[in-house]
Amino acid sequence: IIGCSAECGGGVCIDSEQGQFSMSGGNIAGCVASDIGGGVFASGTFKMSGPAVIRSCTAESATQFVCGGGVYVNVSSSFEMSDTAIIEGCQAISTSSNSSNGGGVYVSSSSFVMSNEAKIENCQAISNSSRGKGGGVHLANNTKFTLSGSAVIQNCKAVNSDGSGKAYGGGVSAANVRKITL
Repeated sequence: IIGCSAECGGGVCIDSEQGQFSMSGGNIAGCVASDIGGGVFASGTFKMSGPAVIRSCTAESATQFVCGGGVYVNVSSSFEMSDTAIIEGCQAISTSSNSSNGGGVYVSSSSFVMSNEAKIENCQAISNSSRGKGGGVHLANNTKFTLSGSAVIQNCKAVNSDGSGKAYGGGVSAANVRKITL
């Protein structure tokens, strides 16, 4: 899935709490969302495994909050990354006075597990005048996060490009989170 765009889920949108999306290979690349989930918007269950890749996807807006450059995980859902699955070079970019959250992944009131050799790398949360939160991952609202095995979040950053706001959690930013296990 290459170069696609939408308001939510530039590459794929699973909009059902009973929905299931398994990605055990293939690529979602260069996709753009004007709101949330540059690569994937996921409600229900999203499993990413094997050599699956989400690369260079972007959630970008000049008028609203921006969440999940690579993946946005909706309320009461779950996201699992395993094997050699990778999210790389994704960005959440807000050019308004609103914040950008989760350059690689944004998770709200759900669970997120990274295991084996899964990677999130070179992702960014960029805000022009508010807050950039979670260059790699932003966890919000009662989320549970587990990072195990050789899974890694690396070379990610949160940026406030005009210096009028703050940047939080280059790798991981957490707000009102239930549990983090490393």
